Amino acid sequence: MTIEGIDKALEFVRALTLPDGRKLGETLPADPWLVDDVLTPILAHDADGLPLHRLCWVELGRGHYKTGAVAAVAMVEALRGYGTDVVCIAADQDQARLIIEAIDGQCSRNPALARQFKPGRDEYRVVKNRSRIRIFASDAASFFGLGVDARRLRIIADEVTQWRQRDLWDAALSTLPKVKDAQLIAVTNAGLIGSWQEEARAVFAAAGYLFAAPGVVASWISAEEVDGLGLPEVVRRRYYGNEWVSAEGDFITQAMLAACIDPERGARIVGEPSVRYVTGLDLGLTHDRTVRAIAHYDAELDAVVVDALRVWQGSKAEPVSIEDVEADLWHVHEAFRHPLFVLDPWQLKGTIERLRGRMQIEEFTFSSPSIMQISETLYSLISAGRLRLYPDPELERELLALQVRQTALGWRIDHGRGGFSDRAIAVGLAALRAVETGWRGSSIDPSGGLSREEIEDAGGHLPEMQGVRELTF
Repeated sequence: MTIEGIDKALEFVRALTLPDGRKLGETLPADPWLVDDVLTPILAHDADGLPLHRLCWVELGRGHYKTGAVAAVAMVEALRGYGTDVVCIAADQDQARLIIEAIDGQCSRNPALARQFKPGRDEYRVVKNRSRIRIFASDAASFFGLGVDARRLRIIADEVTQWRQRDLWDAALSTLPKVKDAQLIAVTNAGLIGSWQEEARAVFAAAGYLFAAPGVVASWISAEEVDGLGLPEVVRRRYYGNEWVSAEGDFITQAMLAACIDPERGARIVGEPSVRYVTGLDLGLTHDRTVRAIAHYDAELDAVVVDALRVWQGSKAEPVSIEDVEADLWHVHEAFRHPLFVLDPWQLKGTIERLRGRMQIEEFTFSSPSIMQISETLYSLISAGRLRLYPDPELERELLALQVRQTALGWRIDHGRGGFSDRAIAVGLAALRAVETGWRGSSIDPSGGLSREEIEDAGGHLPEMQGVRELTF
């Protein structure tokens, strides 16, 4: 199989097979941007047979076939010329696996391709022309010296705006001068204003090819679907509007919060016999507050109800007493008829060991992924009006002051300078588990309730509550 000019290259791409069995070429008439603005500029050659655009930056929203395009370009270039080294650089190992799966999928659906590409560990070799495709995650050190033996070099940077460090990008960019027939291709979503990726994009715009889709352009994505995802406005604008945004933005609006407050409700002192409660605790001993939140899922309302909050404020001179917190947990255990306690083991390991067996306890370790889960749960519930709150001015002020903070890992809530997020985190922690308990439709048994395996087997989320995911332990 020989691929030379742009017509041959596009013919090859059109013959690729989608997972549902259709040829990619059957779908392209509805999405001409994929050929005109993405594939043709990347694959085009000049009169000398070299890349027409040595630097290509393609910016697309979520769900716009970016990984599929990366796999397609990689396969074309590996078959196109003798001794081609195609290097696909992913943001992380998970993204690297998606590229591998995309190439594996094409080979499994096309026997002719399977005969051309010989898979190895994170690579594919084309035996007939001594070309190869290699897939890397963020490992900048391994890129110095790259391209020494290559006659043709293609570096494809996948989701570069999600990369955590710049080292890998600089290593890839500095490799280009070593090979005359070389090209650096970035296929990514919009990023954050003021980031190093914005600087890199400006270089491509000045000296290469830049295509930035004006929001959703894919025929298979509808505005209704995007609106139904339940994303904060600043996150939606970046991921689907394909806009470069500030790293921070407002979490919720006054109107969204007002729809969740029931002026007729008040804090509960004791629980009802037929209700299964969840207690979340965010522990802070000195500067941060310790907050205990009690919540339950109300099937009739299809909502999570916050039943009670308690806040402790410590200081360096007088930290919050663990004994006082432990005594409060015992009180809640009796007053709310043996609820589930979801506790961070940090500085509570001794308490957990003492109470385990007498209370229903799950450990919840705070980390970037788990804070993201809490953030997504809170936003999903509040934006849909499915979080029921009694009037609490301090909680309301805290929720309205929260900011969305976007990072390479995703987005999460955070407090502004001098602010706090302890109440919101405690409420989100209780709500996350209350949603899962209500969804399963079963009471929490004394053995500890649902296992992680049960949640994973069921899919780990509540379909009608977008963005709610399984707990991270």
